[in-house]
Amino acid sequence: MIHRKGKNRKRKEDKGKRKLVKDMSRLEHKAAKIKRKDHCRNYRAKKNTLKEVTNTFIRENTSKSVCSVSVSPVTLRSPEFDLRMRGAEFCGKIRKELTERKTV
Repeated sequence: MIHRKGKNRKRKEDKGKRKLVKDMSRLEHKAAKIKRKDHCRNYRAKKNTLKEVTNTFIRENTSKSVCSVSVSPVTLRSPEFDLRMRGAEFCGKIRKELTERKTV
């Protein structure tokens, strides 16, 4: 079953209001790509700004007793991931540190 957005997109394609990449020239495709990249960049900027404003608001309106608990920042990359990403000369040193941590 095609959703409403899919139906509208298909209808526009059939009427010729929406141009497909295969029907575009190289310059048209490039222009569409630039327009899409600008839109995505603006969307991400707005999203990050809203996130910063929200965090600032929460920080300012939270009592000191709640904030006094120290929370360590969550790391998205584990030491194992960093190990894979670094050069071979660092790997031996880090591997030793990891094995020491696991044995302790």
